[in-house]
Amino acid sequence: MAKTNELSIEKRAKIQVLHEQGKSQVDIAKTVKCSRRCVQYTIQRFSQTSSHKDRPRSGRKRITTDREDRILTRESLKNRKKTSLVLAAELSEQINRPISTRTVRRRLQEVGLNGRKARKKPWLSDKNKKARYKWALKYKSFTEEDWSNIVWSDESNFEIFGTPGVTFVRRRVGEEFNQECVVPTLKHGGGSVMVWGCMSASGVGEMFVCEGRMDATKYINVLENALLPSFTALYGDTNMNGVKFQQDNAPCHKAARTMAWFRENCIELLDWPAQSPDLNPIEHLWGLLKRKIRRHTFKNKEDLKRRLREEWNALTYEECNKLVRSLPKRISAVIKAKGGTTKY
Repeated sequence: MAKTNELSIEKRAKIQVLHEQGKSQVDIAKTVKCSRRCVQYTIQRFSQTSSHKDRPRSGRKRITTDREDRILTRESLKNRKKTSLVLAAELSEQINRPISTRTVRRRLQEVGLNGRKARKKPWLSDKNKKARYKWALKYKSFTEEDWSNIVWSDESNFEIFGTPGVTFVRRRVGEEFNQECVVPTLKHGGGSVMVWGCMSASGVGEMFVCEGRMDATKYINVLENALLPSFTALYGDTNMNGVKFQQDNAPCHKAARTMAWFRENCIELLDWPAQSPDLNPIEHLWGLLKRKIRRHTFKNKEDLKRRLREEWNALTYEECNKLVRSLPKRISAVIKAKGGTTKY
């Protein structure tokens, strides 16, 4: 006869109480709704162990040894992107007996290595890391008031359709931004609509829709029609002392014509390390804007542009100020990572 489910601890305790009250095993079985043999076995086990808990069981013998478990862990840490299928095949070949992918996953989960989506982060060379670390050390003493005098800028693409691919890696808790657990992204063109925007601790400035590929001429047009009005809106006509402008190191941003335009308009630039979107608070503002945009559907580009302007202008002072006030934490994270990848 097939084994039935065991009684719960509560029912076992009830059987013992009724037994101590002098009830017969037949009456107890009717009350608890189980067999008389089950009542008898429960009473006998309690008299032997003085406990209603299940006894420890040996369970099925593990198919892998401790040494083989260590091999799995070591091979997974060597290459975080190896799948359980590959790891199982490699181990099976090495020990000359089959190991299932489910066994591999269980063993790795036991040591805290779980399959997760890899975070996408910019690729950082040793030169990039050194520059980021040096920059962070230079500005680590900046106060919130100092950062409030920076106008942050960037371009971003907004697509009507399309989602990025997903890469899975194995990592432990706290290794989300380990260099081996992120997927590097490279800058490239694309997207349905590209926009330029700027912000400060006081709120958002102007947003400018860019048509076609950005070059120095088009960028200067953006600066004249969007940046200058933003300076006035954010700081007024007479409060420009100490205000700096941040931009990344895109070729059109660093072109000779562009740099001459900044000198002619007496705009001081904040020096900026390459591959550092995590230090730019406007990147998170783009993320917030994209989440808001995803709530809507669009018939065409013009519809998307209209909604972008509406959502951009609806961004609040509190949202911008909170992002700028996070600069000291961002800088601390870069210093801790020695210029490497951070969670921002």
